[in-house]
Formats: sequence, C-alpha cells, structure tokens
Amino acid sequence: AVEAGNPAMKICETLSAVADGKLGDVENLHAQSSQLCLYKWQFLPQFSGGSSVHAKLLHYFHRLVEIRESGQIMVECRSGKTLPDLKNLLNAWRHRLPNDEEDLIVWDEIFHWRSHMFQAVTSNFHWSEPSTLATLHDRPWTAIRMAMVARKQGMRDTALLLLNRLTDSRAMDVSDAYLKLREQILFFNNPDNELERTGGLN
Repeated sequence: AVEAGNPAMKICETLSAVADGKLGDVENLHAQSSQLCLYKWQFLPQFSGGSSVHAKLLHYFHRLVEIRESGQIMVECRSGKTLPDLKNLLNAWRHRLPNDEEDLIVWDEIFHWRSHMFQAVTSNFHWSEPSTLATLHDRPWTAIRMAMVARKQGMRDTALLLLNRLTDSRAMDVSDAYLKLREQILFFNNPDNELERTGGLN
C-alpha cells in the first residue's frame, strides 16, 4: 500500500523522474507522494510550534509544490524552440521560502533543486542571447539568499563560498549585483575582527 511507504524516498523517486525527463511518470508519482504525506500528516498529534515532525512534513509539501511546477517547466522546455515565460514562476519561488530559522540543509534541498532546474532550462535554450537567457533563471539571487541565511546562522565559511562563486557580474542584473555587494559588506563588517573588517570592506 502507498501508505506504508517513506515520503522522502517517494519524493526522491518523483524528482528522479523529472530529472530524467520521464514526464509521463511524474503525475502518478507526485499523486502517490502527496497521498503518502497527507496520510502521515493526519496521524500526527495537534500541531505545536516546536514539532520537528510537523516541520519535516511541511517541508515535503513545499517540495511537492515545486516538483509539480518543475514538471510543467520541463514540458514547456521540451521543444527547445519557444522560450517559456517563467517570470511569474521565478517571482513565486522568490517568495516561497523556508523560514530563516530552518536548518541550512532544508534551504539547500530547495535551492539545489531549483539550481538543477535553472541548469536544465538554460541548457535547453543555450542558443538564445545571454540577456534573454538570464531571464529564464534566478541563479544569482538564489545564491545570495542562501549566503544570507548561512551568515545569519553563523556559517560564515559557507556564506563566503556562495558569494565567491558569483564571479560573473555580467550575468547579474543591477538589483542582484547590489544585493551581492550588500551581503559582502554585512559579511565583512565584523566588529570582533578589525583586520577582517578593514581588509574585506576595502
């Protein structure tokens, strides 16, 4: 029975189907994953703010929403001839985020999958103009947002690594370039280390 399965494993199976282009299987696997998560949810005790089990299932629901959207993206990209309009989706993804207090692994799972989708889209339309291609993904903003969360959680090495990967300023629009600079200033503005502050800000 579907109810006896593991939500994490079923979601991984669904992600693999999207990644491998087995779009005919995605709908059925997504339905099974959703049913399994809902089945697990109804047996949980009343929700409380500190419940890690509730939080884990909510994270799975978050992922399921984006898996369905990812399947739709892959369908639109299949022809490779007509550029899809992803503006509304990218805007929705910017607003649909885990809480800042969530473990970084939760953020990483969401953002790593998004990065995979951005790569799939840009590789499908590699023939288009760079400025046009930049509208089909949100890689810079995603990395900057992840760096911000890592910094707030005290993972400074991870934050710096993410920012340093954004080396091509031409691939960023003005707002993303500003956000990167802002995050770098906040990172190096360390009152406990004068050398790091003056060196980094200079």
